[in-house]
Amino acid sequence: MFHHVIVTLGETDKCLFSDLSEKDLRKRFVRPYRRGRKILSGNEVIDVRAISKLHVIRTVRTSEEERHAP
Repeated sequence: MFHHVIVTLGETDKCLFSDLSEKDLRKRFVRPYRRGRKILSGNEVIDVRAISKLHVIRTVRTSEEERHAP
């Protein structure tokens, strides 16, 4: 399974993470989010207090495979 984290910051939707395992999802997003800490996504630091909407999507294929599926 692959997990993808999409958030809304202000009026902008942003994919913070894609293709994470469940373990990586917990380590890189869930724990910092619950603790109110900042999250590093690529080269950007995200303040969790700025997140107004949150979607965690679980797929059986990678994001690349999902985008090119018929």
